Amino acid sequence: MKKILFIVLAMGVFFSCSNTPKNSPADKQDVSLLKGKWLLAELQGKPFIQNPQQREAFIEFDTEKMQVSGNSSCNLFGGNFTVPDPGKISFSPLRSTLMACPDMETENALYKALNDTSGFSVKNDVLTLFNADKTVLVKYKKASAS
Repeated sequence: MKKILFIVLAMGVFFSCSNTPKNSPADKQDVSLLKGKWLLAELQGKPFIQNPQQREAFIEFDTEKMQVSGNSSCNLFGGNFTVPDPGKISFSPLRSTLMACPDMETENALYKALNDTSGFSVKNDVLTLFNADKTVLVKYKKASAS
């Protein structure tokens, strides 16, 4: 009986150690790359030109609370995000303010891109968001620390 109990306990330890925990140091390091404010630089493969009469378009990641917020250049948005594996990301349904904007086409394209995002990379202070097919959807440039 003691042998069986020992085997069951040993198997439990083995299987619990073989699974990669969701909050492993590698995941935390990957998530930490997102931290902070990022300015919209490219949308649908085209450079984003900020309209000086509209608000600054950005996204900001709170990696402690796993929350995202930002501005589409008109409306504020926010929600949660998860990083299930290094380089993978998904956003909860984002909520936003509902102001009428002169350029709803850009705003709708941005929200669709964020909804379709499944992965990310960060290189040279550029955050690239892409879909499951690795098609680049959005690029953000790291905002200067103020």
